[in-house]
Amino acid sequence: IQDPRIRPTGVGSGAASERAAQLHARYTDDSSDFLSWLLLWAHVKVERNERSGNSFKKMCRDEYLHFLRIREWEEVHRQLRQIAKGLGLRFNDNPAHPDAVHQALLSGLLAHVGFFDSEAKQYRGTRGARFVLAGGSAVDFGHGITGSVRLRHFGSAPLIEDGSARSQPTTLVNFGGYYTLGRLKLGVDVLNVFDAKDADITYFYTSRLQGEASGGVDDYHLHPVEPRQVRVSLRYGF
Repeated sequence: IQDPRIRPTGVGSGAASERAAQLHARYTDDSSDFLSWLLLWAHVKVERNERSGNSFKKMCRDEYLHFLRIREWEEVHRQLRQIAKGLGLRFNDNPAHPDAVHQALLSGLLAHVGFFDSEAKQYRGTRGARFVLAGGSAVDFGHGITGSVRLRHFGSAPLIEDGSARSQPTTLVNFGGYYTLGRLKLGVDVLNVFDAKDADITYFYTSRLQGEASGGVDDYHLHPVEPRQVRVSLRYGF
């Protein structure tokens, strides 16, 4: 389900954007994004029960909530309740403690759970996965002009079982600048700003070139990152 909160953007949307942020802040839990969703869900349930269909739709519009996404959310919730009943699961009579809620979430998100390997200096997950450090920042300069900077860092990782061959870390920085006018959005993106020569993918296996021993040679094989490039885009929203 997509985020039902509407955040106005574009020329002349400053007041609407500020108003939307104030309304959305009412159901924000600083300790957990998921608990913020539960606060929003509780608000939607109360308003749905107390209002007629047209009144509820007007409330969504006034509070910058996407009515159709709310409907999708309610439908998914209804289907999940039916599945839970069919499995004989019992519903709580009282709200669960936040810690119990988060523990229940983790059981379905094991691929996103990891630990810090102090020897390898990286975060490792299930099935040998390693986590990527990514960060970004966006700035609204007003008058429909926005900018962004994004950083991604891939740490070193073992390429064979004993860890004797490892990949080199990769760091990429991208810039973006955008201008929005009504439904039109002009964008200019600079990818790999510092023209890094790092490897996008690294392998280590036995291969043989002409003139080499018949048994081949164990060596690194690389696929480099794309060089610095500029992309210009023009988008129109329907």
